[in-house]
Amino acid sequence: MKSIVYGRNCALLMLFTALGWTFMALIGCVNPTLVQTLVVDVEKLKQENESLKTDMSALKDDVDQLNSEMEKIKQPEAVNKPDTLADVTPEMVLPTPSPPPAPEVDNAEMYYTQGQNYYHSGQFREAASAFEKVVVLSIADPELASRGYYWLGECYYAQNSFDRALEFFQKVFNNYGNESKAPDALLKIGFTYCELKAYNKAVQVLEEFLRRFPNHRAVSLAEGKISEIKNLQHGEPIQPD
Repeated sequence: MKSIVYGRNCALLMLFTALGWTFMALIGCVNPTLVQTLVVDVEKLKQENESLKTDMSALKDDVDQLNSEMEKIKQPEAVNKPDTLADVTPEMVLPTPSPPPAPEVDNAEMYYTQGQNYYHSGQFREAASAFEKVVVLSIADPELASRGYYWLGECYYAQNSFDRALEFFQKVFNNYGNESKAPDALLKIGFTYCELKAYNKAVQVLEEFLRRFPNHRAVSLAEGKISEIKNLQHGEPIQPD
């Protein structure tokens, strides 16, 4: 850049010298041929001077652009960076995704399996507690709810709480008559009446079971229980309850 300025100054000096010679030629002190040569040189110097101006302008633009790039490097632009923790807004903090809650039916199935395990290991109270959770969580699933109520009846039946067992068996048959456990519940209603010594009711229910479900896998059990009840009376008609 210094060399450009120096060249510009030299050009100006030569320009002034040429003007001096031209003036001297006008007053007859210098050879006209020499003056003509100097005039040509002056024109060339003018052209060079204009070219230098253009170069200087372009150079200045380049320098300005370089300075701008240097400033960007020294001070990188911050994108929405808070100065303090107090400046942090909820939008700046990404929420931690939480796992979706397990559907209630899945929880009910879990408790149902748990209740089955307790029941078959003879832990009837623990089984009943699990089946109680099943019926609470399976309101939207009648099939699962009916199975929960049925096995609650079985838990109380196994503990000789026949009145409570009868309550749950009747609930299954009366409220969930289209579900898979309805026939089993009707059969157990007959068995429970027998345990309560309500023999007439027991026979009536078991005979109804045989009429409604003649192809059920427990038909032989119902027939056997009816024969057992009749044998209790030694072949005599069963007395009213």
